[in-house]
Amino acid sequence: MLDACTRAEEAEALARQGQETFAAFGDLPFPLVAAIHGPCLGGWFELALACDYRVCSLDDKTVLGLPEVQLGLLPGSGGTQRLPRLIGVDRALDLILTGRSVKARQALKLGMIDDAVPNSILLETAAADAALAHASGEQLASASRVI
Repeated sequence: MLDACTRAEEAEALARQGQETFAAFGDLPFPLVAAIHGPCLGGWFELALACDYRVCSLDDKTVLGLPEVQLGLLPGSGGTQRLPRLIGVDRALDLILTGRSVKARQALKLGMIDDAVPNSILLETAAADAALAHASGEQLASASRVI
């Protein structure tokens, strides 16, 4: 997408569009839960950050992060704002400025996700445990646990 931009204004508009789209998620009348299996990097992780809850599979191929800095870019769709609010400025800066990605267990420990479960129950957990608990106004029954 950035390759298609010929002027700085076009790149700014692209980032603004991503930010506005993800910000609109907060106005939806229902909770959004990201069920993550496999690489969740860059814009995909920014999308997950815009959701109310994030549940990951414990599969070895599941990794999360914002690696754009390794290409000379900063995350442009709100990740630089949402990640520090979620895990604190110090931890977020480490991930944002190094482009380091982490596996599900580490992401749970850092507070980047709400749950980490085997892939076989990922969708069930995301739908039942997170969405229903959030919709009823309760705390996540499974928050910060690993099955």
